[in-house]
Amino acid sequence: MKFDAQLDELDKQILNLLLVNSREKNTVIARKLDITEGAVRKRIKRLEENGVIEAFTIKLSDNMSGFRVIVQVKIGGNVGPTQIKDEILSNTDLAKGVEDIFEVTGDVDLFVVLHMTSESSIKEAIEKIRSINGVNKTTSYFVLTRHNIASSSI
Repeated sequence: MKFDAQLDELDKQILNLLLVNSREKNTVIARKLDITEGAVRKRIKRLEENGVIEAFTIKLSDNMSGFRVIVQVKIGGNVGPTQIKDEILSNTDLAKGVEDIFEVTGDVDLFVVLHMTSESSIKEAIEKIRSINGVNKTTSYFVLTRHNIASSSI
C-alpha cells in the first residue's frame, strides 16, 4: 500500500468528519458537504488505497467492564526497542492488554499503553515486561482521568 498525502480541501473535510465519527454514513457526509454519495464513496476508497486511512476503529469506554484502568509504562532497555516490542507482542497474555506501543526519544525506548481489568492483571503485565531480556528500566503511570477532547482536524 503506497502513501500519497496529496489531499485537497474536500478530502480534508471528509477526513475531519470521519475523525469525529468513523461510522458516519456516506450519505450523511455527502449531505454535509453538498456532494453526491458516490463522490464520498470514491474519495474514501482512494484515501484507503493511498494509505491515508489505515483503519476505521472504535474507542472503548474506560468503564467498559467495570474495573478498567489505563496504565502507561515507559520502558528502557539495553537492546533495540524493536526486540522488546516484538517480545511484548509475542506474549499472548500480555499482548491482550496492549493498546499502543510507541518508540520514543529521550531517556526511555518505548512507551506502552495497557488497558487492564483487574489489579492482579496490572501487576502481572508489568512483571512480564520487566522480565523481558534487555529491559533494564520501567516506570508505570496510572491514568486517573481521561479528558476526551474532540479529534484534531486535518
